[in-house]
Amino acid sequence: YNNKAIPGETNLTLTITNAQLSDSGNYQLTASNALGSTNGQVANVTVYLPTDLQAVSLSAPSVVGSQTWVSLVWTATNTGPGAASDFDDTVYLETNGNLVASFNYGPGPVPAGSAYTVTNRILFPGVLAGNYTLALKVDTFQSVLGNNGSNSTLTGIPITVINPDLQPTAFQVSGTGVAGQGVQFAWTVANNGPGPVGDAGWNDYFYLSTNPVWDASATLITYTSGLYN
Repeated sequence: YNNKAIPGETNLTLTITNAQLSDSGNYQLTASNALGSTNGQVANVTVYLPTDLQAVSLSAPSVVGSQTWVSLVWTATNTGPGAASDFDDTVYLETNGNLVASFNYGPGPVPAGSAYTVTNRILFPGVLAGNYTLALKVDTFQSVLGNNGSNSTLTGIPITVINPDLQPTAFQVSGTGVAGQGVQFAWTVANNGPGPVGDAGWNDYFYLSTNPVWDASATLITYTSGLYN
């Protein structure tokens, strides 16, 4: 150990029980007999203070709209004696135990014995309306060496998703209607659903049909795109 023989350690393996910071260093095996001695490769060992990242709280609006901006706020604490850094927290959106979406965030270094609070504004995914659950997991990928992790998950935060319902309310066509000639469309669309449109984009399509109600036999004429609220 650090170019000095460890008294009494002549076995094929070296076991260090309850390793401490002072056990960090360079370890090397030396084999010797009457004909001489040889050294093995040097193994550099670093002992880290343990960390214990624990999820404390998670809050979000009880009702959100698909594809709208939502603020998620969560708090976690490091109750271990070692500092934590270079890790990610994840908030999961679940329904009936199935993962729907996830949002990652790296909170940065967390000193020993301290807590941190994250406020993360995210664009909520476009999902079907209904009841969901948010779950928080700190140090998602177990990146922090020595992290206990036994209390790193917080579940059971209910959230309800509502969606818009776009419906055409008026439609006018002006022009001759002669083949090869231009026509002008004017239309109005109302959102009759409980949810806002938010940052969602959509297309309006125009068809030519012999039926008063659209069906698969209608011919697409044109469409508009890039409509945002």
